[in-house]
Amino acid sequence: MDAALSSIRRQFSYPVYAALLFASFSWSHALIEAGRFEGVSKVVFVTAKILFGIAGYFAAYEFWRRPDRDWLVGSFFALTIVYSVFFMWLAPLYEVAYLQCAIGCAFFKVRNQNLFVIAFGIGLLGIYVTYAAQDSLHWTVPPASRVDWVFIAVIFFLLTWMIQKYAVSAFRRQEDRLSRLSLVGSEASTLLREVEARLQVPLDLSKSSTGAEMTEVMRAIQAELKVAQVTLRSFRAKTGASVVTTEVDVIDLWSETFGRLQSRLGSTAILLPPGPVIVKSDREILRSVFFNLLLNSVEFAERRQTTLARIVISWEGHCLSYADGNHINLAGEHARDDRGLGLEIIREDLKRLNIRFEIEHQAGVSISKLWFLDR
Repeated sequence: MDAALSSIRRQFSYPVYAALLFASFSWSHALIEAGRFEGVSKVVFVTAKILFGIAGYFAAYEFWRRPDRDWLVGSFFALTIVYSVFFMWLAPLYEVAYLQCAIGCAFFKVRNQNLFVIAFGIGLLGIYVTYAAQDSLHWTVPPASRVDWVFIAVIFFLLTWMIQKYAVSAFRRQEDRLSRLSLVGSEASTLLREVEARLQVPLDLSKSSTGAEMTEVMRAIQAELKVAQVTLRSFRAKTGASVVTTEVDVIDLWSETFGRLQSRLGSTAILLPPGPVIVKSDREILRSVFFNLLLNSVEFAERRQTTLARIVISWEGHCLSYADGNHINLAGEHARDDRGLGLEIIREDLKRLNIRFEIEHQAGVSISKLWFLDR
């Protein structure tokens, strides 16, 4: 239940909140301002407000289901423009409503960059046409009141707060994530070939040693070099353009990952569920995810000069849980500075595999959860 609610909250993007704000004020304005009209005008005003509110709530639902669709964004643009121009015939200051809608919609993400200019350019033309028609018909609307200006101030406040909290902040997070991943990719690509070539020489030497010549030191060197070579080969495969889906035993892959960092784990107790647990995924990308989860835990403990008491891996339904007992772990310190690179790599890898990633906090401890949607 908590996981489902967490997933729903994450999909509440800026367009959802903007549409909810539009719909909510349309309904509230119908209740508060209905008293200034009489007869047919009152019926038309309240009915139109209710219908526009319903359309706004429907748009919010669609934005929640299918964000970043140009046709949906364009439809919402048209809805706000028609709303502003229509109510210019009934009430004062709806030119300001047009301005509020334009400011709010300017922060929507669209692939067609001309969509905003075309839509609100037509809306601006509609305002001038309305002015001309009202002048020729000697049409008048009720005068503005303080309640109107209070509504305008409240809407501007909420709108700018949502822009700052959801639109601008999301853009900054995405920009920071891309810059970090770009740095990792460029550095890794440059060093990959050179490092692997240098590792091959001592690996060949260690293989050629036999009998008494093979000391404990050489055995240790060989083990470390094999781990490094596997890591580099995994990186090369993972950075390919395509995802190679095969059946993967996640328990076996975790056992392999623990072996790669055994020297740094020391006496840490490892608790794994009984296997096998088979999923359909890309083995090399999933190997990178597990390695970065474990490496983040190890580095976190090393910086604190503490040891990891135990690491618990569990499987329930379609969900793999990873708990290392750290009280901040991935969601805290790692997400605030350059030590968050491991977390960013994990998120990008899991996006490629259509695996949902969540971090939950239980009794002050962070638990990382991977939901295998295509198992």
